[in-house]
Amino acid sequence: MCSSDLWASPPCQAWSQANQHAERKGAADVERNGWPWTLRVVRAVRPRWAIFENVRNALRYVERHVAPELRKLYPHVAVWTLNAADHGVPQSRTRLFVIAGPRPVSPPAPEPRRSMRSAIGVPYDAPSPCVMTNEWKGRPTDPSWWKKLNNASDALAIATKGARRKLTLGECAALQTFPAGYPFAGAVEDRYRQVGNAVPPVLAAAVARAIRAAEEGTATVRESLPAQIGRAHV
Repeated sequence: MCSSDLWASPPCQAWSQANQHAERKGAADVERNGWPWTLRVVRAVRPRWAIFENVRNALRYVERHVAPELRKLYPHVAVWTLNAADHGVPQSRTRLFVIAGPRPVSPPAPEPRRSMRSAIGVPYDAPSPCVMTNEWKGRPTDPSWWKKLNNASDALAIATKGARRKLTLGECAALQTFPAGYPFAGAVEDRYRQVGNAVPPVLAAAVARAIRAAEEGTATVRESLPAQIGRAHV
């Protein structure tokens, strides 16, 4: 990655499936559609590489409106849909990536999947469902919820046969692969939201390595990550 690169995550609420209490309006939600002003920044700054992340429901808008604009500025534009679970993250979290730059870039190769058990010790031998911004609320104790897999806390309930509790902030951060002790700020609710809204660092690193490989004309190499990445926090 170069010092002139730009990574942006425009607001996703207009397309987010998690926004269940309001109709998703996409591009019609002008106030929360950050793509137009993000593109204005790209035109003004002209970074060597421009990397964008968003929810996968924005794919159609990106293909119709964002990618064509980027192709006016860059010779190569790639649009990827990546599941974090395929790239070393103990969580199933599918996100959209748009990569614009001077050279073609291939998506990172899949890696062995990690389980929720391996990350935080919960007896669930698969990647966790998506860590959400509202994990701080916990989940109802109604048994009808026990077989649902809407978010990470639901997997916890299934793994413990209905002994519901909410995931701790540290457990959510570990499933997102933040290093132990990462300094989230604000009230408890704010910190949970920061974790839930974030790009998993290990997934971000995989994308960055793919871009660096394109820049250097080499094969993507997986580097050793710090040992504390992905461990449960207290």
